[in-house]
Amino acid sequence: MELIDLLTKTVGIVSNKQRIEPPKVLIGDYDEDYIFISDSYEIRLKNSFVENNDELTVLGMVIHETRHAYQYIQIRFREELKKNRIPVEEEATINLWSHEFEIHDRTDDDWSLDIEVDAFAFMTFFMRKIFNAEASFDDEKMKLMKKKLQLFNVIYN
Repeated sequence: MELIDLLTKTVGIVSNKQRIEPPKVLIGDYDEDYIFISDSYEIRLKNSFVENNDELTVLGMVIHETRHAYQYIQIRFREELKKNRIPVEEEATINLWSHEFEIHDRTDDDWSLDIEVDAFAFMTFFMRKIFNAEASFDDEKMKLMKKKLQLFNVIYN
């Protein structure tokens, strides 16, 4: 299976679990190694990032960016989700994510932001679940992700 097919399939799996439309995955000559673009609803991966990293690393970052797509959907379409009886995050979480989306540089993995801790925890959970692979983070980052990982275990198992 070609990498782009594997990436698209993985995005489909985790998007389905989150009950969102899968974002498009593109590989090209971009400025950032990896990023979710909300305006076009796509995940962009830089050629050199894909070429210089192993498949699991690339897959992990696609899962991470798919979580940002979920966060965006929760912020942008909250009322529509409610009307369609699709689970929504707590209002305090949405308010926090909305604020962080506005202030976040998006080219930096800032662990002080809940949107990043949430996305890395989501990536860690699904790397274990789908690929039986362990993301390597130091103890401090694992501690930051602990509650989210426990929550994902309840929601997605």
